Amino acid sequence: MNSILKLRKNINLKIEYYANKSIFFEIYSFLLALMTVVFWKYASMTGMIVMSALATLTIILTLDLRFIIPNVLYIIFMLNHGFKTDEIPYLLIIVCGIFVLVLLLFTFINGFKVNKFKSFIGLFGLAIFQIIPIFWNNTITNEKVLYLMYFADMAYLLIYIIFVSGIKGKATYFLAIAMSYLGLIAACECFIRVYELKDTVPNILDLWYYLGWGLCNEAGIVICMSIPFTFYLLSKSKNSKTMFLQNLKILVSAIGIILTTSRGSYLFGGSETLVLYVVTYFLIKDKKAYLRFILAYVILLLLAFAIANKYAITFFEDIYNHVFFNRLDGNGREGLWESALRVFFNKPLYTAFGSGMVSEMDRIQTAEGWQITYIVYHSSFFETIAISGLLGFFFLLVHYVEKYTNMTLVNKNFMYTIGIGYFAVDLYGLIDNTYHMYYYMIPLVLILSSIDSDVYSDAPYKLF
Repeated sequence: MNSILKLRKNINLKIEYYANKSIFFEIYSFLLALMTVVFWKYASMTGMIVMSALATLTIILTLDLRFIIPNVLYIIFMLNHGFKTDEIPYLLIIVCGIFVLVLLLFTFINGFKVNKFKSFIGLFGLAIFQIIPIFWNNTITNEKVLYLMYFADMAYLLIYIIFVSGIKGKATYFLAIAMSYLGLIAACECFIRVYELKDTVPNILDLWYYLGWGLCNEAGIVICMSIPFTFYLLSKSKNSKTMFLQNLKILVSAIGIILTTSRGSYLFGGSETLVLYVVTYFLIKDKKAYLRFILAYVILLLLAFAIANKYAITFFEDIYNHVFFNRLDGNGREGLWESALRVFFNKPLYTAFGSGMVSEMDRIQTAEGWQITYIVYHSSFFETIAISGLLGFFFLLVHYVEKYTNMTLVNKNFMYTIGIGYFAVDLYGLIDNTYHMYYYMIPLVLILSSIDSDVYSDAPYKLF
C-alpha cells in the first residue's frame, strides 16, 4: 500500500510540475478536444466511456478537480445522435457510475468549502423553483422519464458545489484554455455535418441540422460562449506564437459560426468578436505585435477579395439572402413567447411558482422527425417565467448579480473580455435557448466554480 501511495505522490508531483507550464494545459485540452470530435464522429458511446474513465483516473492521481474541467466540459459534446434511456450501454452506466462515486467520495473527504459559494444563492433558487411545480404537473403521461427534467437545475447546482469545493489551484486560466477548445469542438462538428449534408440542398446556408447534443443554432450559442475566453488568452499573450495560436482559434470559431446558419450567432457572435478585437488592444501588453496581426488580417482579407471578388460578393449575398432576408421572421418564436405568457397567467399558482419544465407538450418537427415532446420557449426570460414563475425569475436576477459581480474580482483582462461575452450571450439568450439547457448550463457552472475558487481560494476552508 505504501508503495502505491508513494507512486501516486510521485505522479502527482510530476503533474503539478507540468501544470505550472501553460503549454501543458494547451496540449492537454487540445488532445481531449481532438478525442471528443473523433469519438463524436465514429463512436459516441465509446468516447463517453473513455472520457469518464480518464476523469476518474485523473481525480485519483491529482486530487484536484481543476484537471477534469475539460473532461466534464467536453463529454456531452460527444453525443452524435439522440437515443432512448434503454439504449445506453451498460458499460457506460457502470463507468459513469464509478466516476460519480469517486467524485462524491473525493468531495466528502475534501469537504464543502462554503466560504467559496459566492454564486450559490441564484443557482439554488433556480433549482428549487424548477422542482416545486412537479407537485402539480398534469402534462406528463407516458414518458415518465421527463420528470427528470425538473431536477436539471439541481444537477447543475451540484456540479457547481462539487467543483467549487474540489478545485485546489488557480483555475480560470486553465478554464479559459478548455473553453477556447470547446468552441473549436462545436465548429469542427458543424463542418463535418455540413460536409455530410452539402449535397442535400442547393446552398449549405439552407441547412438546418442536428449534431446529436443539439441543433446547429445551439452550436452557435456554444461558440459565442467560448470566443471571449480565446480573447482573454489573446490579451494575456506574451509572444507572437501564442498570439498566432489564439487568432487561429478565433478564425476557426468564426468559420463555425458561419456554418451554423444562425442569425443570432451571426449577430451576437459577430458583434462580440468585433468589440473584443478593439478591447483587446487596450488590454494586451505588446500592442505593436497585436497591431501587426490586425494589419495582416486586413491585408489577407483585401487579397482574398481581390483574388476571388466574384465569389466573395456571392458569398455575402448568400448570407444576406438565405439567413437574413429570406428568414426575416421569428421562426415561430412569437407564438412560443405568447404560449409562455399564456401558461404564466393561467393560474395565480403558475404566476408565482410556474408550471414546470414540462409545461406543455406538442407534436413538433424535430431533427429526428415528428415527435411528441415538451415545448421549449426559446428565451431565457420566457422559459424561466413559464417553468418557475415570478419566484424563479427573481432568482435568475439574483444569479445575474452574482455572476457579473464575481467576474469583476478576477483581473482586468478577465473582467472585460468575459464580461463582454456574458453580456452578448445573455442578450442572445433573450431570443434562444440558453438558461436551463444542459449544453449552456454545464459550461456556465464550471465557469462560475472556477471564478469563485480563484477569487476566494485564500479564505479559510470550512466544512459544510
